[in-house]
Amino acid sequence: LEAVGKMMATQLLRHAQTVALGPFDRDDVAALVETASGRRPNAGLAEAIRRASGGVPLFVQEVVRTLELEHGANKFDALPPGAVRVPDLARDLLRERVRRLPARTIEVLSHAAVLGEHFDLALLAARVELEPDGLLEHLEPATHDGQLEVEGPHTYRFAHSMFQSVLYDDLPPRQRVAIHRKAAILLEARIDGTRRGGEIARHYYLSLPAGRHSDVMQKARAAGEEANRLFAFEDAALYFGWAVEAHVFAGESDPRGHTELLLSLAKAQRSAGRTADAD
Repeated sequence: LEAVGKMMATQLLRHAQTVALGPFDRDDVAALVETASGRRPNAGLAEAIRRASGGVPLFVQEVVRTLELEHGANKFDALPPGAVRVPDLARDLLRERVRRLPARTIEVLSHAAVLGEHFDLALLAARVELEPDGLLEHLEPATHDGQLEVEGPHTYRFAHSMFQSVLYDDLPPRQRVAIHRKAAILLEARIDGTRRGGEIARHYYLSLPAGRHSDVMQKARAAGEEANRLFAFEDAALYFGWAVEAHVFAGESDPRGHTELLLSLAKAQRSAGRTADAD
């Protein structure tokens, strides 16, 4: 029987085709997580898992396994995005590649990692206070090594989101918060029509420990309202959740404002089909 099985497998493989799969996007990751855990993650958690795993199915499953071991399977769908981290094996391999780069390149890449998986050269240049030629000179080793890719005339992207995750996570928390706050201020100051409310809100939210909690709340609420107008209800729920958190941090005696934010959050959650979260 074993010999027959091997013969059949050989015949099947002879006619098989290899299908190259690209990295999973957020929705693909959410579906895979639901299959693996029996619970569908919210948009913020799914995006965090995608970033940590690079959209690689094997690493997605490893992230889910680690989260369930650390926090319990019954609490998985309630975890915040901050609970997600790159699998240790992948992190160690990528960190070794990063260490081979020049020190100044690593410093610039660390700032780029805070800006996101895709980043604007003008914004990065303003953050690290470099002229365009100097910035490109420092990015060139990472481009040559395959860690960065040119996405457009003025934008680059990390070739793999896990490179960005490792660089981001290795930054000292205080420095990371400071870069987020500076990025938010620089984005707000843009007059070229490329200001994005969600991106500004993200940087403000991730700089929450630096203070100015009312600013964080206002930007997150504005991003939530903008997402509602675009019928992006999952994003709206994420932003309103940030606004609620910032309002709590602010410690202001404003029960009416807090209630309004909670109602906006619940409405967005219901519109996104997350009725259990909204109740």
